Amino acid sequence: MFILLWLFFVLLSGRLTLEIALFGAAVAGLALLFACRYADWSLKREKEFLLRLPRLLVYGLYLLKEIAKANLTTLRRVYSRHEVEPAIVTFRTPLKQEWARVLLANSITLTPGTITLLLKDGELTVHCLDRSDAGSLEGSDMEARIAKLEDAK
Repeated sequence: MFILLWLFFVLLSGRLTLEIALFGAAVAGLALLFACRYADWSLKREKEFLLRLPRLLVYGLYLLKEIAKANLTTLRRVYSRHEVEPAIVTFRTPLKQEWARVLLANSITLTPGTITLLLKDGELTVHCLDRSDAGSLEGSDMEARIAKLEDAK
């Protein structure tokens, strides 16, 4: 969190000087101390996040690719005048941690043609633009990649 806060501060500043870098580090440090004290954050979680960061960035690139593919598929469906058959699907995810399930739900919603309607107790309810997409949700590559992120330490 410290690095992200510091980078955010530097980006908002618009330029990087020694003074801005040091002041940004002080502000990011104070924000981290505040989060550790009042927002259930710890230096252990900070370390885990930093170890996961490279994999999170790789997942972000994968997600951008999936969004582009889903955009093309949705565009093709809309302009082909082929009738779509919407479906609502409920499935259970094997992901253990809440942040991983939320990441999966948000990733599904970000890809065009699908919207996560409900996430409760590890069960997701998703609306699909076409029934043919419904089968690819459970046990998907996206879910497997997030499971690898979840296990990384």
